[in-house]
Amino acid sequence: MKKIAIIGLACVDIVASPVNEYPEMGSIFPTDSIKQFVGGNAANSSIDFCRLGVGENISLCCHLGDDPMGRFVIEELKNHGVDTQYAVMDPTVDTTVSIVYINTEVNDRYAVLCPKSAYAFRRADIPDAFIDQSDIVFVTGHMMLGQFDYECADFFKECKEKGKFTVLDVMWDLQGKWMEKIEKVLPYIDLFMPSYDECRYMTGTEDIREMIRIYREKGTRDMVIKWGKHGVVIAQYGEEPYIVSPCENVNVLDTVGAGDAFCTGTLTALAMGKPLQEAAQLGSAVSAFCIQGSGTYSGVRSLEETVAFLKDHPARIQPLD
Repeated sequence: MKKIAIIGLACVDIVASPVNEYPEMGSIFPTDSIKQFVGGNAANSSIDFCRLGVGENISLCCHLGDDPMGRFVIEELKNHGVDTQYAVMDPTVDTTVSIVYINTEVNDRYAVLCPKSAYAFRRADIPDAFIDQSDIVFVTGHMMLGQFDYECADFFKECKEKGKFTVLDVMWDLQGKWMEKIEKVLPYIDLFMPSYDECRYMTGTEDIREMIRIYREKGTRDMVIKWGKHGVVIAQYGEEPYIVSPCENVNVLDTVGAGDAFCTGTLTALAMGKPLQEAAQLGSAVSAFCIQGSGTYSGVRSLEETVAFLKDHPARIQPLD
């Protein structure tokens, strides 16, 4: 299996579930569960790789505060077997924290976030040796990585010059700049993995084919657009887009971390030499396990269990209408 460098957002998620309506101002609203997890795209994926059983092939680079929350993140990552030697612990900032509210009636969520340490991330945090030892470079959490968001194009250009396979996932842009931040990055990306909602804000359209056309004009090659309950749209350069549906007959408990789990499964298969369609099907199975558990990663199972699950709960190929 090829080596994967994971770069990006790590934080603490405080998850409350269920929260199916807004409480009145000044009131107290009861819920069944409030739990603390490691969060952030890069941290979630790192743990997912380890839970799949392929953690020896990944390393994580992130920027945390040197505070109780940051130390909680590092401890949890290490407990799962994540290589954290490239994590930056910064005493000048607070660790990024999000508070996530799960609406179980619609299987969706909303959140509030204090970005602090994420906004302190910069290119200088990433040692050259970290990249040189890897075959795949996966940046995840772009749009919320402060200065690095604007250094990312030059960074990926360096990676391409070194012969690396480059992958990018994004996060919600709290500054609302969207395409301004990412446009110069896209020509250096081998695989772009945003969500449908993120694409709506980046492109200004709700039509997936138009989204793909806009990204193509800006130099994007292969894309996987995560489309929630509809599955994912695969758009490989020069080929007709199609849908990989979600795995069949899955009971949804918690959708937090589903997108990161999908990316993890997809990249695991790609790192094993599988084609993108087959990789996306494995990604769908990892995501299906994720949403059956509570929090961002507790539902993720071993690779062997996931492959067996996919046989009984197929992720089918469908045309994009």
